[in-house]
Amino acid sequence: MKRFLMKLHVGFMCAILRIFNLFYRVRREAMPGASKRLPKKSGTLVIANHTGLKDPVLTVCVLRSLKMRFLVAENAMDKKVTGPLLRSVGCMRIDRNICDLQAIKKCVKALCDGFALTVFPEGGIQTDQAIGTFKTGMILMAMQANVPIVPVYLAPGIRLWHRQRAMIGKPFYVKDFSKGKFATMAEMNEMAKALHDYEQQMQQALEETRRH
Repeated sequence: MKRFLMKLHVGFMCAILRIFNLFYRVRREAMPGASKRLPKKSGTLVIANHTGLKDPVLTVCVLRSLKMRFLVAENAMDKKVTGPLLRSVGCMRIDRNICDLQAIKKCVKALCDGFALTVFPEGGIQTDQAIGTFKTGMILMAMQANVPIVPVYLAPGIRLWHRQRAMIGKPFYVKDFSKGKFATMAEMNEMAKALHDYEQQMQQALEETRRH
């Protein structure tokens, strides 16, 4: 019953967040082999570049899923004003200063329950357009939950009432980078590098669509 109420609550709040699409007016593009829709009956780990606190809202507008949760850094979740708001829309706290195994377990559970979990693998907000180095924690979550990783690129410089743009990428699978049942640290680093390079390709592709 508790799990059902949580899904109902998060779904309701995400539905409210989708109203923001009227303000942000997100135009979605898709890379070759990518779909603009997430699987409805299985979990998906979504990764996106991080340019500001509005990114969870934008991700909802881009993916248009009612079953979304977000992994947010401790400094945002601990604030008196933003903390309760972020928790109300399904955000989960992670301590970036330690190996937060409890947070990872909660993320894996959410993925196994069929949620789309959004992670910002740069580990912090980037003030310029460069995409920071990706951390490997996302790959560990995807491997334990046996779910694909779907990259999303959000164009920077978001302004209300202006047409916003985002690129959705193809799914990545840990098994494609792992020789065994579980990926080694070297294999996870290789996958993180491949995802980072692909995110840069998405950034370039989105810029090309703007020029044309």
